[in-house]
Amino acid sequence: MIIHKNGKKKIFFIHIPRNAGRYVRQLFLKNKYEISYDNYSKEHSKCGIEEAHLHYPLYDLLPVKNLPVFTIIRNPFNRIKKSLAQQLISDETQLEFPLKEEHFYNYIEDHRKYASYHNNWYRPQYEFLSSNTRLWKFDWGFKEPFCDWLNVTFDLNIVLEKINLDYDRFPLDNLSIPSHIEKYLEDFKPFVKKYYYQDYELWSRIK
Repeated sequence: MIIHKNGKKKIFFIHIPRNAGRYVRQLFLKNKYEISYDNYSKEHSKCGIEEAHLHYPLYDLLPVKNLPVFTIIRNPFNRIKKSLAQQLISDETQLEFPLKEEHFYNYIEDHRKYASYHNNWYRPQYEFLSSNTRLWKFDWGFKEPFCDWLNVTFDLNIVLEKINLDYDRFPLDNLSIPSHIEKYLEDFKPFVKKYYYQDYELWSRIK
């Protein structure tokens, strides 16, 4: 999404799915900034992928040349945990446990190629980054230090604003995970680390 105020102070936020992008959007709107190129509709997609979740270099199709850019990087397992849990809850009666790596791999690949191709939910995070992307770690939170970082890095004037919990959050955020599903998810961790090893390397480098 492109963030601007009165046509000035333009910056580009790479909205990696499941990485607090909707919160970031609300934070800027509360601070009287305007948002553009944040559309989820098929009519505004680029190469079959929704405008809000474009990866590199597809977002270069937007007017982002020479804009400062930032994004948020999240622990790879935590990023996809709830979407995996939702699938396990839905398919539990059809699955044989303990689950094998093949099941995880087939699930991820099927979603990347078909079911979730349009929204980039399972694309590795490193594939969203350009060489000049500034990075904030999800684990650091989104209170005063996040606002201070934005202000210093991009010469902004963001103030931490109270955001209503009923803002445009994705329904998956409210998913309650049963304890036995949590156990199955723990079994998936080694598979996630193997599949997303480059994201783990990226995440661990951010200090």
